[in-house]
Amino acid sequence: MKAVKYMLKLLIHAMNRVDITSCRFTMWIALLLFTGTTVFGALNHGFSTDREERIRNIFSKTLEQLVEMEVTSVTGVEHQWLETPAAVHVITSDDIRRSGHRHLAEILRMAPGMNVGRIDSWHWAVTARTFNDIWVSKQLVLVDGREVYGQWFSGVFWEFEDLPVDLIDRIEIIRGPGATVWGINAMNGVINIRTKKAADIDGTTVTAGFGTEQRGFGEFVKGGALDNGGNYSIWGRFNTDHSSLHTDGSDSHDAWNSGRIGVRFDFGDEERNYSLLADYFQGSLEADSVSPSFTAFPPKTLSAYTGQSTAEAGNIQFLAGGILDNGLKWDFNTFYFTRYHDHLETYGIRLEEDTFAMDLRASFSKGLHNFVLGASYRYQNLASITEVHSDLTFLGAVEQSNFPPDKLDTYQGFIQDTIDLSDDLHLMLGSKFENNEYTGSEWLPGARLWWTGTPNRTLWASASKAVRMPSFYLNSGEFTLHYIQAEILDMMDDGSVNNSTTLSGIGLYLPYTIYGNEDIGPEVLKSYEIGWREEVRADLVLDATAFIYNYEDLLLLPQGNPGLSDLDMSGPLPSFRRTFINADSAEAYGIEIAGAWQANAKWKIDASHSWTKFNPTGRNGAIIDGIDPERKWQIRSTYNFRNDLDIHQNLYYVDRIPQYNVDSFMRLDIGMTWRPNDTTDVSLWGQNLLEPSHEEYHSTYFKKNKAKIERSFFLSIRKKF
Repeated sequence: MKAVKYMLKLLIHAMNRVDITSCRFTMWIALLLFTGTTVFGALNHGFSTDREERIRNIFSKTLEQLVEMEVTSVTGVEHQWLETPAAVHVITSDDIRRSGHRHLAEILRMAPGMNVGRIDSWHWAVTARTFNDIWVSKQLVLVDGREVYGQWFSGVFWEFEDLPVDLIDRIEIIRGPGATVWGINAMNGVINIRTKKAADIDGTTVTAGFGTEQRGFGEFVKGGALDNGGNYSIWGRFNTDHSSLHTDGSDSHDAWNSGRIGVRFDFGDEERNYSLLADYFQGSLEADSVSPSFTAFPPKTLSAYTGQSTAEAGNIQFLAGGILDNGLKWDFNTFYFTRYHDHLETYGIRLEEDTFAMDLRASFSKGLHNFVLGASYRYQNLASITEVHSDLTFLGAVEQSNFPPDKLDTYQGFIQDTIDLSDDLHLMLGSKFENNEYTGSEWLPGARLWWTGTPNRTLWASASKAVRMPSFYLNSGEFTLHYIQAEILDMMDDGSVNNSTTLSGIGLYLPYTIYGNEDIGPEVLKSYEIGWREEVRADLVLDATAFIYNYEDLLLLPQGNPGLSDLDMSGPLPSFRRTFINADSAEAYGIEIAGAWQANAKWKIDASHSWTKFNPTGRNGAIIDGIDPERKWQIRSTYNFRNDLDIHQNLYYVDRIPQYNVDSFMRLDIGMTWRPNDTTDVSLWGQNLLEPSHEEYHSTYFKKNKAKIERSFFLSIRKKF
């Protein structure tokens, strides 16, 4: 064991001194670290004790638990994972602890086919397969059935969504449309985070730690029984992350800290049950945001706004369900969710959003048919406060953002029938109907066929349609990206300015504004998938999927510099205005392969490889060409060295992202977990060990300068009472 520690110290010291520029050298170091520690572990067997046998049993059950795990996100009812007819991956709380990831967005790296790129300290780009960006518009995210997908910019604010690891039961990740069950915006996939019931939380668990990136973090989960027969749980989490660095080494001004606390009460049994959940979030975030750029004579620049942003969110949710005497199973979910983002110092805007929703679902069987049906209603109230930034003192300056208040009602209904064509062949047909005030009525049909004729093997195929509703920003908002000096319009052929015109010499700048368009329609995806999943042996599970996507009516901004056709003279001062239109299309296809191998009772390995080809076919497609990596692969290993010590190794590879000039990178994380007793875990992690820093993703809508993701280390202690 001392040899392992000494080897790691030498390698970390060497990496701090070496500039790793060779891909071959990087691969060699990665494989040395990944395999070397395992070889040392294989030689380091301790005496067999009762406690060691318990640890071995835990490891040996992981594959069995995966195969038999019930998932609900695909069909709307519980379905065994091995026989689920979709590209679905499940991450458990044990998986999360063994990964070393401390933020929810980072946790999703473990799923095959997921694109996860950290933009800076508190922004991530996360999606399944294609169309990644800072606010991903085509990926639906839910927590206990409650949508956290925001309507402002169509996407998820990941900095809001962290939860204590010991609160999470599992994360079900669907790659591919889930619109038949979940409706609009479940386009590229669905991420459904399910927390533990209060009865499943035994006692109190506290975790605390610190590191070079996360300067301090902590979380607790406490559960117990109520006097009236119910159960309760209470939980909390906080973190403090330091600022990242720009690629030139300067401060990126994106340090942040946040805290979240919640409670849950559960009553009843399987025949009738009720749950009440509530939580509150508060965060303070430093921001180095995008300020408008200038086209001027002589050239003019304006530094990015730097200031403090704040955010708050609150949620209260009521769940009920049960089984009637005739066998009909029902579930009811209603919640009220409110949040605000105060970016007056950085974007000149404060965003406010209130959402109320109700959802009722029922399932029953009749002969060869298994029906699931439901109806839902969602009301959203959107408001904002805007002001002209104090740095914009020139003539023609406008509010960088402008969002008039809006209200949005959405009605949904769906029906789905799973038909048992034979003992081994099943057909699922369904459709969702949705009506909203932005795009009107939408039909979202889907079909899935699967065969289980060979034991422990499932072959499946699907065809479905999904749509994405335009965001509030695309429908009604305005955002000023650029200013053009009026004198440039009067430039003479020799480059001098004609001072005799009325526009010259007055210091007027014309804003170039992106504005909403109430006439735009939804984006459309037609998806075709086939898949194979098999428990090849008791110690090996394989999963493969191939897909073809056809995107239509994509909402993209017309490309090219603004011209006279974009000049708007309707206001008090002239301006350039341009809007998004449904004028583009694209196709994507790819293959995803994943496997889980229980090498022995103490060693488990997970691996996956994803290849995706994306081809924009419209006239404005250049803006989305090359925004996703073509290839990704990962290998994750957990080895139980002895009864009180585990080592975890995660190796990730992500291909280059041409659109943002981000090079391919390889990431290696190594962690050790020591259990001095049955109630205490001490973990030490090193992350991004192969190089001092690297870029992962970028968003020109949010930041002018790229940020680097640095090598980091952290120590955590987890204690159960």
